[in-house]
Amino acid sequence: MNSPAAQPRAGEWPSPVSAQLIARGGLRLAQPLVSGKYVYWLEGRASEQGRTVLVRCAGKEPAEDLTPASYNVRSGAHEYGGGVFCISGARSWFLNYEDQCLYELRAGTAPRRVTRPDERRYADLCPDLDRNRMIAVCEDHSAPGEPQTSLVAIDLADGALRTLVRGADFYSSPCIDGDGDRLAWLSWNHPDMPWDRSTLYVAKLGDTQAELEGRPVTGPGEGSVFQPGWGADGALYFMSDRSGFWNLQRLEGETIEPVMNEEADC
Repeated sequence: MNSPAAQPRAGEWPSPVSAQLIARGGLRLAQPLVSGKYVYWLEGRASEQGRTVLVRCAGKEPAEDLTPASYNVRSGAHEYGGGVFCISGARSWFLNYEDQCLYELRAGTAPRRVTRPDERRYADLCPDLDRNRMIAVCEDHSAPGEPQTSLVAIDLADGALRTLVRGADFYSSPCIDGDGDRLAWLSWNHPDMPWDRSTLYVAKLGDTQAELEGRPVTGPGEGSVFQPGWGADGALYFMSDRSGFWNLQRLEGETIEPVMNEEADC
């Protein structure tokens, strides 16, 4: 009798599933933002060695890449980055991973580098166009030991830096109210993680060169705060777990009011 034909072992037969096909499916989406008629977002593409691209689309139009192939939209601040692009009208800004610099992007032109390459890393971009500057978290690695973190203002004309707030171990989430008069931000210190304990501050913005005098909205023993944002009504909204659950709160004048009071995390 003829012996049966040898059966192919696993991986030895032709397959329509290639490594390239798997790589194309490895798409990470992050930081969605609506501005004007466009929706913006980040795409982390395994097919491009993990490069992150700033993308936008409007309605049923095809999505378009805004950042050229030589740029990787990512920050090394706190090692994992965050808040790496922002939009205002026809102007866009992003952080490039290779040199950790801030770039401005306008339609039809190549990206313009705003900051110079050095030992600083930036995150949480917040445009302050009334003063032609970008407010951001700055992590400075120029000195030995632990990096020094602060809030800075970056001049959009020449990249000059001005320190706005310092003294805490970590900062995040700067945001300006609709009138451009007030800045809110978060800070926390070792050994806490931000979801354990953090403090929300508000300060008046001015045109002086002095550092900001922040007023704490929440106390150090009142749990954690995240996602501050100014409403159209001029109030400051934020999430807080002061009740034991992550609920939405509102700062109206000097008073914190619960927008919701649910036994559930939001």
